[in-house]
Amino acid sequence: VAYVGTKYHGLAWQDPNICPNCPTVESKLFEALVKTCLIRDRQSCGYSRCGRTDRGVHAAGNYVALQLRKKPVKDGSEEQGEDYDYIAMLNGVLPLDIRILAACRAPDGFDARFSCRYG
Repeated sequence: VAYVGTKYHGLAWQDPNICPNCPTVESKLFEALVKTCLIRDRQSCGYSRCGRTDRGVHAAGNYVALQLRKKPVKDGSEEQGEDYDYIAMLNGVLPLDIRILAACRAPDGFDARFSCRYG
């Protein structure tokens, strides 16, 4: 995830009941994920992030991990379906100052906060 943070109160989601006028990058990301039906809600998708930023700060690329919906299998079997074009779907509904740069499957047990390594 890359973003220009000028309009946002940082990366991390903030409870709108506590801070109703505090849009964050994650709040916009979750809105896009729900709008595209890639997740049901923020609580049930196994979301994790690597790093965070303060109000007004930009990022050239932060990692997030979560469980996204896959395409249904046409033959009705129990196998996993293929991935949607997550990048195009999300970038189509996200504000222009937030972009998804890449998406790939992560290994079981991957956590963006604890599994990411600086290389």
